[in-house]
Amino acid sequence: MQKGRRSAETTICAIALGFMLVTASAQGYALSDDDYVYLKSAQQLERYDAPILDLSPRERAQLHDLITDRQTTSDPSARDKNVKEVLALFLRHQLWEEAHPGRLWDAPGSEYR
Repeated sequence: MQKGRRSAETTICAIALGFMLVTASAQGYALSDDDYVYLKSAQQLERYDAPILDLSPRERAQLHDLITDRQTTSDPSARDKNVKEVLALFLRHQLWEEAHPGRLWDAPGSEYR
């Protein structure tokens, strides 16, 4: 009886730990409130606008890195240009995937160009 109970407790702890790790790692891919303020003021984009709404975790991380890039801190026009270009690229990816249901633009064998 004790062995079965201990096994169940171990399983529950493992599931809880896994959930916490997944939740914590997902936070690393979120855009911050400051990022959204920047996007609204410099790019005229809201949280719910394309392509912001449907960014992948990798795209969100890349966008956050561009917005907070220390190399463009003193050159807002360079930062704005970099962010605008990557947003345009992400929008092209989303449009391609809409035109090709069930397929990903970066999947092996994809004819995305």
